[in-house]
Amino acid sequence: MIPSLICGFAFLLTSSLVNTYLGYLLLEKTLSDNSKNGG
Repeated sequence: MIPSLICGFAFLLTSSLVNTYLGYLLLEKTLSDNSKNGG
């Protein structure tokens, strides 16, 4: 395997995981805000 290919794949995997995590945090925040406001 080419090292640059491995680095690129690792970068894509990491960024996708980060995006998923941030999206999850945003969703949690939105849900908690809605419940605080009585739904």
